[in-house]
Amino acid sequence: MIIKSNVNYTYDVLKNDLLFLNYQYRLLKIGSIGKSTLGENIVFLKIGEGNKKLFVNASHHANEWMTSLVTMMFVEKYLELYKKKQTYKGYNIEDLWKKTSLYVVPMVNPDGVNLCLGNKKIINSNEYKEIWGNSIDRLDEWKANIRGVDLKNYQPVCKVL
Repeated sequence: MIIKSNVNYTYDVLKNDLLFLNYQYRLLKIGSIGKSTLGENIVFLKIGEGNKKLFVNASHHANEWMTSLVTMMFVEKYLELYKKKQTYKGYNIEDLWKKTSLYVVPMVNPDGVNLCLGNKKIINSNEYKEIWGNSIDRLDEWKANIRGVDLKNYQPVCKVL
């Protein structure tokens, strides 16, 4: 297994894991749905080729970075089972692959995750320190993105016409 569970799952660790998974499993499709505030790609994965579509995402909240790790461990296991043409708990993985397209955004909030996990480059940047305010000593509890926006509870300020 490539994905290691004994590390803090930063954005750099995610990118590294994606490089290895992409090399190991050529059927994995990797793209970007946009950029974070600090310019990091918000990565998506597509697994399978079916008409049924399933969407999974992780790490909306920065301090929930473990969800990215668990999601990536699932992705790796699914790819491995498919490559080896195995079944899992009675499910034929090849059949699932043909019927279902799984879309995964493993880290919705890369800047927040890196802040929460103590990335020195981000913490030493003066641009956002005012936003963090009194939380500067408790960044491991930080939930929002780098600009203080809670991505999971964000409601767009626009009207549907």
